[in-house]
Amino acid sequence: MIPSALTVWATGVGSRPLTKALAKKLGGAQSNCRALTTDSHLQLLGGARTGGEGEDAHHHKHAPKVDGAFAIGDCATITRHSLLDDLEEVLVLVLVLVLVLVLVLVLVLVLLQIFSAADADGDAEVSVAELEQLFNSIRESHPQSASFASKAQQVQYARLTAHCHVSCPQRSSH
Repeated sequence: MIPSALTVWATGVGSRPLTKALAKKLGGAQSNCRALTTDSHLQLLGGARTGGEGEDAHHHKHAPKVDGAFAIGDCATITRHSLLDDLEEVLVLVLVLVLVLVLVLVLVLVLLQIFSAADADGDAEVSVAELEQLFNSIRESHPQSASFASKAQQVQYARLTAHCHVSCPQRSSH
């Protein structure tokens, strides 16, 4: 049993007057002449728009839904979206993914530069001494960084990481 305020059960070969009147009242989103148009959850489309004036009323994806009104059976048809309907959103998503990939690439290049600067002896590892050297050179070239990390904080960090080494995979020389 499905609770509802009003349930209409109508049979026949054509649309019932009630179905036609409802479609007319709901407006442009009801573009099918034989059935009530619903979304993929069987919720009726149409009614007052909450925004987006000027949008095509037949573009069902953005059509308003009638709160609490559903249709099922011969009186209803389900809208289906093709890739073309969603092309703008797909292109925006692809653009965002490309931008994220570019940002990741930039970050990797910056990290490689930092690693190269820290790896003073070129052994593809950053020792604690090399890390301290990097911190000292940053502090000397950017004195404003002293307010963020004092020498004592750098030494404490170096002691905490005394047994850690950061390695970089060996680069092939082509």
